[in-house]
Amino acid sequence: MYELDRVHSAQPATGEVLDTEDYIETAYDQLGIEAALGAYLDGQPGTEDEQEITARLAEFSMRLAEAAMTTGDVDVATVRFGVDHLTRNMNEVCSAKFGYKRAGSLSEAVLIKLGIAKPESDRYVRGLDDRYWAKQFPEEYAEEKLVRRETDESDQQYLGRYIRTAIHGFIFAPFTYMRS
Repeated sequence: MYELDRVHSAQPATGEVLDTEDYIETAYDQLGIEAALGAYLDGQPGTEDEQEITARLAEFSMRLAEAAMTTGDVDVATVRFGVDHLTRNMNEVCSAKFGYKRAGSLSEAVLIKLGIAKPESDRYVRGLDDRYWAKQFPEEYAEEKLVRRETDESDQQYLGRYIRTAIHGFIFAPFTYMRS
């Protein structure tokens, strides 16, 4: 649980206490990542460029690291939730631009057409699999394979840089191929 003094700018106006998933979703929304990804994907002049998206993802990575380090150890499930949330939203942005999955049945198609059901996002950006989260992430993080720890860097800062690098290399890079 996160109390309001730990939530920084992701505070709800109601004074409620956020759980970890709500904190991550609120941080994601307040950073405007989904809208920025949509603008980047459109590739219109004057819209989000890669540096702006990278800066927003870096801030999201730091907030994700903060949420994952509450007990002193890395909560891999929290990191996974944040990265999966980002991946789902990237797929939603791509689906809105390029098309959703086809309906599986006639009744489903009718419900979608009537606006009763929502179309399912297609998978344009592949998420990180169970093996990555169970084996590769903990090993590479502990052995500093993907990112080397800097001198006098806290565990939370290092985790944030690690997450940023993983997001950029494994998720954002494939997303950039969707740009028009």
